[in-house]
Amino acid sequence: MDWFKRNEGRDRPVRRPIRRQLQGRRQRGRGAGEEQWKKLLPFAAFAAIAVAVLFAWSLIPETVLRNRETMCPVDGPRSVTAVLIDTTGNFNAMTRADVIQEMEALLAESTTDDMITVYEMRGDVPEDPPDGQPQRWPLPEPLLTVCNPGDPETASDLFENPAMIERAMNEKYLAPVRGLVSDLVREDSFADWSPLMETVQTVQINVLGAPVLAGLNRRIVMITDLIQNSPVLTFNRGSGAARRRGGLPEYESFAETPAARTLSADLSGVDVEILFVEREAHAAIAGGKTRALVDWWDLWFADQGATVTNVKRLAGMS
Repeated sequence: MDWFKRNEGRDRPVRRPIRRQLQGRRQRGRGAGEEQWKKLLPFAAFAAIAVAVLFAWSLIPETVLRNRETMCPVDGPRSVTAVLIDTTGNFNAMTRADVIQEMEALLAESTTDDMITVYEMRGDVPEDPPDGQPQRWPLPEPLLTVCNPGDPETASDLFENPAMIERAMNEKYLAPVRGLVSDLVREDSFADWSPLMETVQTVQINVLGAPVLAGLNRRIVMITDLIQNSPVLTFNRGSGAARRRGGLPEYESFAETPAARTLSADLSGVDVEILFVEREAHAAIAGGKTRALVDWWDLWFADQGATVTNVKRLAGMS
């Protein structure tokens, strides 16, 4: 009996108090969790670095490769404005000043990667044609093609060079356009012929109709008196080199003639703005009603697929 009492419970497992058991489990769980976290720590650090790199990368402006001369992106401009300056007649001082102001406004409204190309609508014939051959003149080439290189005010000091962008803006973009316009808009300009439609055709073929520009905003800005005068079609009345009577034809009748087909141009989707140079010669055209002359050109551009969006009469009488 004494032996039984002495050995009672020896084969039973030793039971610890419940509180001590829980504490032990917590300690073992905490240790395992800390070990697992230490193993994941390098992966978490790598993920944080990757997120930071991606965020920094998103802040870097996209690099645009540009032609060094024109400052246009090698992938093409965002929009195109063809400026056609009619130098077949003179510009008085007031009209000239107004043209320069309008060009300043055009430059001010342009944004990054907008392209400006400048053409001269001229009517001088370099040499007499052979007998029986029609008068011809060289197809005009663009005198200048440049793109807006960007706004230095919004350039990033960290990832871009505002000073370089500002220099390109002034030396490659603003100064060349201003200088060329100032040279072309002269008070002593004159020519016998005024092949306005032929110049528009050339600009459409060489610039606006280029496949790489399909889908872009395309615009023509014409600085002109709208007096067409070529062997194909003349609005003059027997003056200068045009030795036949002209005058403004009734448009619907003209549209059915071979001349209309000869002077046609595919200007689908092109917007047209006209800076109208008023002249004393307009008195002999359409009874002096310049509005009729503007309406005639509006119809012609519409038939070519273009839209005349604005006509502004410039100051002065040239």
